[in-house]
Amino acid sequence: MGSPQIWTVSFYDPSGVGSGTVEFGNAAGDEIVFGIDGNGVTPEVVASRVIAGEPDSAAGNLEQAALHFWLEHDYFDQMAAA
Repeated sequence: MGSPQIWTVSFYDPSGVGSGTVEFGNAAGDEIVFGIDGNGVTPEVVASRVIAGEPDSAAGNLEQAALHFWLEHDYFDQMAAA
């Protein structure tokens, strides 16, 4: 426990424009959640995960933080596009 870990995440864009690799570091035993916005996040998705998930745990709180981040990001993208 506590040993450093490095996560390497590779992103591939079919057009090749946005492809790349990013490294994240944490300590073994840390609670981590990878929040991915593959298809958009709606308020209904967030609400359903609150009901189905474990909001009183570290993983549940991190999942909600990731969902809310992407929910707001998608919303502001829609506003900017309009």
